[in-house]
Formats: sequence, structure tokens, C-alpha cells
Amino acid sequence: MKAKNYIKSLLKAVSVMKSFTPDELELGSVEVSRKVGIPKTTSHRILVTLTEGELLEQNVKTGKYKIGPVLYVLGSLYLSMTDILISAK
Repeated sequence: MKAKNYIKSLLKAVSVMKSFTPDELELGSVEVSRKVGIPKTTSHRILVTLTEGELLEQNVKTGKYKIGPVLYVLGSLYLSMTDILISAK
């Protein structure tokens, strides 16, 4: 059952973050737009906002985005409080 009381724009931002994979470490706004199924302008605004919050960072040479330092810290916090073997199940 899907929750009824959620913020759609935040859910889109989460979808953008989840579009990064080990096979696609850097993505541009057009690629994110295609993967997530949102307009290019929306993907660009979300990417810029996530970059402002340091969840993503932009490669100045390519203009593409990648996972930023804050997500690394949050992931490390998760790993430090979770039994890795239990998480892998």
C-alpha cells in the first residue's frame, strides 16, 4: 500500500538519486530525465538543488553529476550502525 501523505517533488528527487548505479556513476540531466521519466528542465533543477545540498556534485569538465560527499557520509553512518551481513539479505 502506497502512502497518501508524501511530497511528490521529494519523491522525484529520491528517484533522481537512485538513478545512479555502479555502471552509471556520472549522469547528465538528459540521461536522468530519460531514466526517471521526468522533463529535462525538472531533472536539471533537481540535480542543481541536490548539488547545492552536497548530495551530488558536478564534474566541471563534463557537466555531469555524481554522488556527493554528504551521501557518502550518510551511507557510512548506515553501515556503522547496521550489521552488514543482515543488510545483504
